[in-house]
Amino acid sequence: MSDVRVLSLCHIASACGPLLTCDKIVAGYLTTVPTTTRRLHASGLGRALRALRPDATHLTWHDVMVESAHLDAALRARADSPRLIAWALTAVRGLATYARMCGWLTASDYERTRDSQQRAPRRGRTSAAPRGAVAALLLTALRDTALAGRRDAALLALLCHPAVAHSEIARLVPADVDLAGRRLHVQRLVGGLHSVHVPLPLATCEALAHWLAARGDRPGRLFLPIDKAGRIVGDTLSPAIFPAIVERRATRAGLGAISSTDLRRA
Repeated sequence: MSDVRVLSLCHIASACGPLLTCDKIVAGYLTTVPTTTRRLHASGLGRALRALRPDATHLTWHDVMVESAHLDAALRARADSPRLIAWALTAVRGLATYARMCGWLTASDYERTRDSQQRAPRRGRTSAAPRGAVAALLLTALRDTALAGRRDAALLALLCHPAVAHSEIARLVPADVDLAGRRLHVQRLVGGLHSVHVPLPLATCEALAHWLAARGDRPGRLFLPIDKAGRIVGDTLSPAIFPAIVERRATRAGLGAISSTDLRRA
């Protein structure tokens, strides 16, 4: 990797203070991060180093790894916001994983680095939704025989599945649902793109069967957007809409605040 490439990546971290340069290992890690979040990861690494060594001007992966056991306390001592602390810890964990995969970090050092860091506190609810609340939420959606009700019941059932992420649910197509085998074919990028078979509970299969029957053979993803008039108005339902769907169904069921993440923890 050329020096120009290294510097062009590391200048991103200047958002948290004076110009910060870094070694090629850190720059290599940043190339693996999506461009949409690269600035946040670079700033997080810079913030982590300055929390550990306020006078540092050069970021090396070894410095961050060696002193990572004190990182959480050092970040809190700076009175950073929970969001900034979370990004710094996420970036350091990603750097540790990258160094381990490249053989620069031993397994014992990697585990010690991961175990020594506490996750930053999150805003809002962090506990799982009660099982009774989840059952009431699903039952309310199942009783709605409208097109949106069929879709929401199947969607809520999958949101409760701990082995399927929101982004994976949004990418599903009807062919990914195997009702006979009671499983879901999920395209997952882990060591390369491959299909993972996720087993489904019987109740989830029934909800999916009702939605597939109502959905028909329309082109597009498995879950489709539906307007207030009950008409399908597109071919892709964004995962950003999932929290609003959960909130609307929870309100109709007379429940308190329940997030889509709470359903997955239930």
